[in-house]
This record gives sequence, structure tokens and C-alpha cells, in this order.
Amino acid sequence: MSCLFNSFDPYFKQPFGAVCAGQTVRLSLCIPEELGYVDPHLVLKKEGKFDVPVYYRMNFDGQTPRQNHFSVEVPLNDPGLYFYYFDLYTDFRRIVRGPDNCGVISWQDGESWQITVYEQDFETPESIKGKVFYQIFPDRFCEGVENKPMPFADRIYQADKHAEPFWQPNEVGGHLNEDYFGGDLEGIRIKLPYLREMGVDVPADVYTIPYAVKTLLEAKRRRDAGESLVLPRSAARKGGAV
Repeated sequence: MSCLFNSFDPYFKQPFGAVCAGQTVRLSLCIPEELGYVDPHLVLKKEGKFDVPVYYRMNFDGQTPRQNHFSVEVPLNDPGLYFYYFDLYTDFRRIVRGPDNCGVISWQDGESWQITVYEQDFETPESIKGKVFYQIFPDRFCEGVENKPMPFADRIYQADKHAEPFWQPNEVGGHLNEDYFGGDLEGIRIKLPYLREMGVDVPADVYTIPYAVKTLLEAKRRRDAGESLVLPRSAARKGGAV
């Protein structure tokens, strides 16, 4: 079956990517005749506690060999995050996002596509225009200090950096992120030259800040308890900033 929808393809979605508040988004579907009669609706929901899905009936645009084409244009006036899929209104079928971003037929809830709508007066700060950001998860990025005291009592240390993450449910059936792969601030410092070679301008993000705070609080606890204290060297060396 040919692709029903793909938000990366300008035939199916215009404009590409995020849109400014007040812009109109055009979404199109390509439905094979083999699916029979359909009356497709766009189902759009803004992220928010009190926001509810809104249904937009799509227009029939015509046919090509064995294909029916539909489209809808929707103005997005309020900044925020929107999620959407398509309801075919026949046989309880819907089109949801597949693993390759192409639409797939489903009879149950599935993944949605996403549209980011930003403020009309938003401007990218000059200091970060054209910059390359590298997202770091510090606890699994790089272990710079080996054989250090375990900094997190509620985590499971993974000596094998290629091991499968711990995923088994706990006593109440929940799935918690309990792995600690040894990553630390020293590991980030060690990797700064490597990141620079790749052309990265900003090698840290919001994940680094709470990690650093938690690490420092644990260091303070160890110091107050008279335990061994291992602190990473300054990340500012070698011209880097974290």
C-alpha cells in the first residue's frame, strides 16, 4: 500500500516544520481505492488539560489512478503544541503515525503527529543562531571517573555500557529508569574536544543542570557524613563550558 500521509513530505503537509501563530496549515491524504468508501476527518488536539479534540472534515480533491485525494486547511492561531491523526469515519478505521512517520491504518489508538506553533513575535536569539546543539544525558554519556562511590542509592550501576537497560516492573507494576551507566561531569569534560571536532557549539543542555545539582548535593551529604569525596575536575578546562 502506498503512503497515506507523511508530515515530512510537502505534498502531505505545508508548511514544513513548526509554524507561526496565525498561519494556516494544509494537510492532505492519499487514500487507495481498495480501502473503499471513506469520509476522512482531521482530528486535532492542542496539548492542555482542558483542550479537547476538534474534528475537521476533509475536502475531496479528486482522483488519480486507484487513489483518492483529500485535504483540509486549518488556521492555528494559538501558540502551543498540537497533536493530530485522521479518522476515516468508516469501520472505526483511523490513520495514525507509523514507525517510519508514514500513516498506517489502525482500529485503535496509536501515535499522533505533532505541530509546534510559536508566538508571532518570537525571534531566535542572535547568540544561538546557526549554532549546533548536542543533547547530553550525563548519567549515560561518558564515565570519566572510574571506581567512584555510587552517587545514587536508588539506581542500578551498569558496568557494561552496552547492556540492555533495566526495564522489569517494580513491586507495584511500574517501570522506572533505574539504570546508572557511570556518566559524570568529568566524562563530559573529557569528551569536549571530541564534540568540538564534530562542530558542536553548545555541548550541554537542560539535562546537565539538574544532574550537576544532584551530584553536588550528594557530594555535600558525603562530606557532612565524613565519607570519601570524589569530585570531577573543572569542565571549563580545554576551552569548554558546561
